[in-house]
Amino acid sequence: MVLSLLLVLSIFQHMYASMTVEMEFQSAFMYLAIFGGIALILDLIVLRTYNRRKE
Repeated sequence: MVLSLLLVLSIFQHMYASMTVEMEFQSAFMYLAIFGGIALILDLIVLRTYNRRKE
């Protein structure tokens, strides 16, 4: 969970840095979509394993 949060934070940092250059603006959103999706999948996997251990 913490790892995925750090990942998302680094993506926003990359996006903020890319906003200075308009050409990279599109690639920043692409990174956000890709890594955001990966982070969501990792969160779901972690939550599932955590809930299974609780039971």
